[in-house]
Amino acid sequence: MIFISPYNGNMDKNFLKDTIPSTHNHKKSIRNIPLSENATRKVERANESASNRISPKRTIKRNRKMSYGTPWKKIMLSVAIIAIIGYFGFSFVNAKTTLTLTPQTSLRSIDLAYAIYNSEVGALEGGLPSTSEESDDSEGSEENSVTLDTTQISIPFTTKDISVTQSKNIPASGEESVEDKAIGTITIYNEYSEDPQQLITNTRFESPDGKVYRIQKAIIIPGMTKGSNGVTVPGTITVEVIADQAGQNSNQDQAGISFTVPGLQNTPQYEATYAKSTTPITGGFSGVRKVVSAQDEEDTREELRADLERSIAVAVTAEANNDIFVTYNPEFITYSSLNDTVEGDSVIISEKATVSGIIFEMTTLNNAIASDALGNGSDENLVLENISELRINLEDASNFNPDSGQSGVVRFSGDARFVGNINFDQVKGDVMGMSKSELKSFLEKAEGVKRARIAISPFWKQSVSENTEKIDIIIIPDASE
Repeated sequence: MIFISPYNGNMDKNFLKDTIPSTHNHKKSIRNIPLSENATRKVERANESASNRISPKRTIKRNRKMSYGTPWKKIMLSVAIIAIIGYFGFSFVNAKTTLTLTPQTSLRSIDLAYAIYNSEVGALEGGLPSTSEESDDSEGSEENSVTLDTTQISIPFTTKDISVTQSKNIPASGEESVEDKAIGTITIYNEYSEDPQQLITNTRFESPDGKVYRIQKAIIIPGMTKGSNGVTVPGTITVEVIADQAGQNSNQDQAGISFTVPGLQNTPQYEATYAKSTTPITGGFSGVRKVVSAQDEEDTREELRADLERSIAVAVTAEANNDIFVTYNPEFITYSSLNDTVEGDSVIISEKATVSGIIFEMTTLNNAIASDALGNGSDENLVLENISELRINLEDASNFNPDSGQSGVVRFSGDARFVGNINFDQVKGDVMGMSKSELKSFLEKAEGVKRARIAISPFWKQSVSENTEKIDIIIIPDASE
C-alpha cells in the first residue's frame, strides 16, 4: 500500500489561495464593484439630503423664512379683526327698524247735523237749535247707520274770502268814452278791542293823499287776541274796495298804503281801526278807448261766470289741508265785473268770483263726528278719512250769513270711513329701545292698529334703535275694506 502525502514538493503550500481575498487585485473585491451612473447620482442626492437636514446653514435659512412670514400673518389677522369689529360697529350705528302698520277701519252711514258759529265774531247767538236724536251705533258691526237731527255740540268756524278771476279777449267793435273806478284789496285791522267790530256797506277808507275808497259789503273785524308770547295781535279781515271817483287819478300802483276810517273820526276807535292795501288799486280810467258791443260783453261775462263757478269749487278744496276743512255754499258766491282793458285791437273782459269759505278745525270736526258715529271715546282712536266725499249742506243757507254772529246748521251725510289715528312721533318715542318681543306685545295692544309687521336690521339685532330717526313707519290700508 502506497501512502500519498497531501504535501509534496510539487504542490504550492497556498493551494487554497482562490478562496482567500486577494490583496493585489482590488477590482475583484465585492466592496469595490463600481456602481452605475444612475445609482451614483441617487446616492449623491441621498447624501446631500441627509447633509441638509443637519446643516447649520440650512437651519438658519429656514428660520429666516419663518421670521419673514410671521409679520404678514399678524397683519392679515389684524385686518380681519378690524374689519369684523368695523362691520359690527357700522351695523349698530346704522341699525334700522321698519314698522309696517295697517290701521283699524270702521265704516258708518251717517246723517249728522251740527250747530255752527263764527268764532271770530262771538259766541253762538240764540243758543242751540232743538235736538232730536235717532241713532244706531251697535257694537260689533262694521257698517251702521247713524242719524242725528242736531247734536248738542256746537262747532266754531272762521271765514276767509276766496277769489278766482278769469279773463277773455274779444275783438273790439268800436271806441267809446269810458269812466272806470279803480279796484283793489285792503286789510282792515282792529287794535281797539277784543270784541269784534262791524262796518257797514260802503264804509269809506281814506289814503294819506285824500283819495277815498269804499267796501262793497258789510263786514265784521275780529277782535284782537293775545299771542303765545303775550303780545297783542290785532284782528284782521281782507276785503275789496272800489275808488269813490272814476279816473286814473284814483290808481295806487303799489301795496302797503295806509288808510283811515273817516266815519270813526272823533271816536276812541279812530286811531286803533285802520287799513293797509294788500294789492295795488288799479283800473281807474276816464277817456275814450276801444270797446266791445254790449251784447258781446254780456255773453262773455255769463260764460266767464259759468267757468268761475267750477273754478271756485277747486279753489276752496285747495285751501283745505290736514289741519283744516273748508266748505262753502254756492249761494254765497258773488261776482264782480272788473274793468275792461285794451290790448291792441282786442278788449280783455275780466270777471271775478268771491265766496266766503267756512273753515273748520279738522280736530274739532273729527271729534264731533267720530263721537256721534262711533260712540264716546272713539274720537281719540279713529279719524274721519273721507270727509271730502261726504255731502255737506248748510241748511237754510239763504238766511245764514257766515260773517255775522248768527248761528247756522251744517249737515254731513253719506258713507263715512274712519281709520286708526296713528301718531308717528308718539309711536317712535314709545318703541325706541324696546326688545323685539316687547315691541310685538306693544303693537298688539296699540290703539288704532289692526296689523303690524316688524323688520329690524341687521338681522341679528334684537332691539329697536335708540334713535327715532332710525325708525320708519309705513302705513298700508286694509285691503279687506
